[in-house]
Order: sequence, then C-alpha cells, then structure tokens
Amino acid sequence: MKKQQQQSLWTPDELSRLRESLPSDTFAESVVLGACLERPDTHLPVARSILSSDDFYLEAHRAIWSAIVALDESGRRPDRVTVASWLRDQGRLESVGGITKIAALDSSVPALVSIEGYCRILHDKGMLRRLIRHAAELQAMCFQAEADPMNLVAEMERRAMEVCQDVATSKGEADTFEEVVEAKGGLDKYFSRDLGRAARTPWPELNDILGPMMPGQLVCFAARPACGKTVVGLQLAAHTARSRETVFCSLEMQPQELYDRLVAARGGIRHETIQAGIASMSSEEKRAVMAAASDIATLKLRINPRAARTVSSLRGYLMRLRASRRPAEVVVVDYLQLMRGPMGGGNKRYDEVSDITRNLKLLAEEMNVVMVILSQLNREVERRPGGRPQLSDLRESGTIEQDSDKVVFLHRPELYKRDDPSLVGQMVMIVNKNRQGRIGDVILRFEPEFQRVVRYTPMGIACRQDTDATQTRSAKDSQNCDVQDLWEEEAPDTVLPS
Repeated sequence: MKKQQQQSLWTPDELSRLRESLPSDTFAESVVLGACLERPDTHLPVARSILSSDDFYLEAHRAIWSAIVALDESGRRPDRVTVASWLRDQGRLESVGGITKIAALDSSVPALVSIEGYCRILHDKGMLRRLIRHAAELQAMCFQAEADPMNLVAEMERRAMEVCQDVATSKGEADTFEEVVEAKGGLDKYFSRDLGRAARTPWPELNDILGPMMPGQLVCFAARPACGKTVVGLQLAAHTARSRETVFCSLEMQPQELYDRLVAARGGIRHETIQAGIASMSSEEKRAVMAAASDIATLKLRINPRAARTVSSLRGYLMRLRASRRPAEVVVVDYLQLMRGPMGGGNKRYDEVSDITRNLKLLAEEMNVVMVILSQLNREVERRPGGRPQLSDLRESGTIEQDSDKVVFLHRPELYKRDDPSLVGQMVMIVNKNRQGRIGDVILRFEPEFQRVVRYTPMGIACRQDTDATQTRSAKDSQNCDVQDLWEEEAPDTVLPS
C-alpha cells in the first residue's frame, strides 16, 4: 500500500526548491530580447535559428519572445512600441511587467557583434530543463501499477532522441540551392551519386524497375494472406545481410521458424523436411543443411520478434544497435498491421495505422536506414476479376501509399485462375508506386516448398512440378532451374561526374 501511495521521490517543499533551482540564465534572456528589439535586422535571424519559446525560463520573457516572433512573421518590424502594442491587444502587457519592463530590456544590452553565444546559453539551459521535465514524468509513470518496463524504456529513449533532434534542428538547415551545394561540398560532390549504401532486392528484373532502395526511404511490399509476404521479406533481408547490417522484425513468427525457412531456401531442401528434424534426413540432405547453415552464419542478419511492437520500441532497438557500433542499415518489418500505436487499437485503427506509417517514414530518415514494411491488402482484391491488386487495396489506411516511397504488390494469378496450368508457380511483383523511378510488372516463380522466390523460366516450372516429395535438389539441379543465388549481392553503384 505504501508503494501505491508514494507518487514522487520529492516532498512538496523539495519540489518547490527544485523549480527555483532549475537551470536558467535570466540575464542572458534579457540580453537576447533587448538585442532583438534594438537591432532586429541583425540579431533576430540568428536568435530565431537557434531559440524557441521554451528556451526562455521566465514566463514574461516567453511572452515577449512570442510577440517578437509574431510581429516578424507578419512582416512588421519588432521594437519596443510594436511589441508593447501587440501584447496589449492580446491582454498580456501587464502580466509581463508593462511597458517599463520592455523598455528596460534595451538597457541590458552590451555592445554585441553577435548574440549567437548568448542564444547557445539559453538553448542549453532549455535543454536541461526539458530533460528534467521528461525524467520527472517518466518517474511518475514508473509508479503506476500497470506500467510496462519495456515500454517505459522505449519512451525514455524516444524522449532523449527528441532532445537530440532539437539540438540538430537548432543549427539551421540549408534551403537555397547555393546552401545545399555548399553543404554537399561543392558542385562536383553535389552531382556525384554514390549509391554505396543503397540496398537492392535479390531479383535483378525487379531491380531494373524498382531502382535502388536508399537510406531514409519507406518501401512497402503488400499482398493478401498466404501469398508469400514473409518469404519475400525474409529473402530480401538475407540478400542485403550479405554486406549490410540487416534487421528482420517478425511479429508473428519466432527466430527459429524463420531461420528454418532460410535453411530450406539456401539449401534447396523442402521446408517440411527441415521441420521433421535431422534424424529423418538422408546423408545428402544433412550435408545440404550443414552447408546452408554455414552460409547463413556469415550473414549480418538479426531476427527480433519483439523490436517492432511499436514504433517507439523499434526506435529504441535501433538506437541500442547504433550504440553497439553495429547500426542497422536495412530494417524489414513483418508485418505492419500487427504493430500498435502508443495508445493501443481502440476504435480508431485507421488513424493508428496512419500514425504508425508516418512515424516509420520519419524513423527511416532519422536512423538513415532502408525501411521495408510488409502489409496486408483488404478483401476487395478478391472480388475483382483476376485479383490484381491496386493502391486502394492497402489495408486499413490510405496513408500507407502516401508515406511509402515505393509500393510493390505480390500477386499470384494461379489463386484466381486455378484452371490455367500455365499460371502455376507464377508470382507477379507489381511496382505500383515508385517516387524515383518507373512502374511495371515482373514475373517470378514462387516455390513454397523451398520458401523462396526465384527467376521465372519454363524450365524452372517443369523442374518444380517434377520434384519428388522426398528428393533434395542438388546444386546442379538448382542451376538448371535458374535459381537466383540469394547470397550474391550486386556491386554498389557509383556514378561520378565526368
């Protein structure tokens, strides 16, 4: 009972003293405000590029700063008279100390060439106050009986990252073409296109249409249930993990189940044989399993079943990987609709999924990773003749298509035209959205018994249909069936200026 009644580590008197001793520099606040009123053309642009209203400790100073910013944004020159008039119209002049307080600000200003140093002081003090506030709020959350420790850790990491982002954005951004070119290091470097960090899929025909998947992009692979989403996502992750740190976040399968699939795909061994265990395998199958396991052990691949429960938990996991000096470069989430927002599902699932996809896109940019999400399609696709997906079929949220840089649909025609033997084994990858490239279709071959997608050839179809249930495909047979090697990643593309 005592633990439930205790809500804070501090008594009311201690809290009062804490508020009085919060980091601040009211003299520097007066200097900055006075300088902006005296020479707004020189000092205000510098101050606005660094400060926000939260960086001012005194409420009166926050009100005066808000007035200065509002006047500047409206095109009016802020000075003592215009600021006093604006505050009077808002009914806040007396609360800041009247015209006397505003006039006194100018007398505090020393002879300044630049106020950047003073602004940095205020911003640093404001950062410390924000950290203290977040710590106090998280402390209160920890006393709640229903608190989930892992969610609190993720929330702590999220808030810390927000403070870090605040520091980054306070340094200003390049806006004009000249500034962007200068930030890149000159025209030569600006027009260089180093794609060394770009990721590609295991299927060259798809790469020709889709183009490179760049850090910061959100790429969506979508399909109806049982159409091969996990197979495609896992195969893509294994392919990129040959040379890039890759994370596969599964919300419905355990790591062992997924690694079993990789062994089947790599070794050309039926998945059901892997499931039956090594005791039931032939000598040839055992050798194939061991060879496949050795290859998989070389991959830079992590499979985590918990990291992507929420965007916050995924951010925390990626931050921990960054701290371990093995930061992720490619992240695959299987699948989007199993993720939850910070407040749970409720009756606003559309809004929740919209918020998740928007934050995944922001997370891709923040962490500089290729973010690949697998998504389900709604039932409308099954009512359409031929079952060909389109963007409106993306399940539960139209913002999936808006937030994604690339959208690829997985379509298996044989599920809709079962009387056509020529469609057996076909998987059509439909590039329906591509911000930096073209759209189009690629026909591949889906091999569910081996848990993989390979290049489509008539010879391959024959090979697939004639394979005996107990037969293990040898390396030679795999080559005859034109199986794309999942472990062979293309060399990085680099285009240099002539």
